[in-house]
Amino acid sequence: MKKKHAPLLILFISLICYIGSEIFLRRATATNIDKERYTIDHVISSLPSSIQSLVKDRIRRGELIDNIREAKTDNDWANYTTTLAMMGSTEIEERNSMLKEVLERAPTLPESQFAYLHFFMNDDAAVKISTEDFQSYANSLKKDHRYYAWSAGLEKLNELKAKDSQKETYLLPLLEIKPDLRDYQTFYKSLERLANNNGHAETARKAKEKRSSCSKLKTLKRFLSERDFRERRQEQQRRAAEQKTKSLARTQKNKQQVKK
Repeated sequence: MKKKHAPLLILFISLICYIGSEIFLRRATATNIDKERYTIDHVISSLPSSIQSLVKDRIRRGELIDNIREAKTDNDWANYTTTLAMMGSTEIEERNSMLKEVLERAPTLPESQFAYLHFFMNDDAAVKISTEDFQSYANSLKKDHRYYAWSAGLEKLNELKAKDSQKETYLLPLLEIKPDLRDYQTFYKSLERLANNNGHAETARKAKEKRSSCSKLKTLKRFLSERDFRERRQEQQRRAAEQKTKSLARTQKNKQQVKK
């Protein structure tokens, strides 16, 4: 009899520990509790291994829900919402609802890419994202975000084992744009191969020309490195300007006090 009820007892105790630890951790983040002694990792590590992942998941969900509620920009809101939606513990109906809201509220933002990808080529989804819809979204983005979107869409087609004709159709609009990164060569090389396989010689010729035109462009890696450098430099200049303004204000205040 004791052996029969032992698993239930263990499960009950684990559940109590789980609920108690979650309440404790949520309160600990909002109070001045001894952080060195009661870190989140310390508390979690003291729990039964069978529920540690559950606790971590609930903590992460709680953080994201707070971030969504406190988001100051649509970009932040879309980023946190898609992250929460794509968590493994999110039910499919809830995920669909959240990603649908992202498309309704932020249809043109780079952070909405996961929402588009989720519904793209998904006939069973409540929201239909056609090839034309995804192409239009990808082309509306700028620089690296545009490249990432085109790449992610092609990757999904490959995962779904789409026909060569579908992949050729997907890549065709790239013949009409002016590529701004050398990495687009990969797309044009794929389009050239697909067009040749499908007997579309003119499309293959145009793709080859486009691929050649990319050779002197910056790579994505270099573009991101230079942008990061510019942003860090701008931040340094901003801080220096703030320090100079504060220093001038203090000097002016001291002069006024001396006159008095």
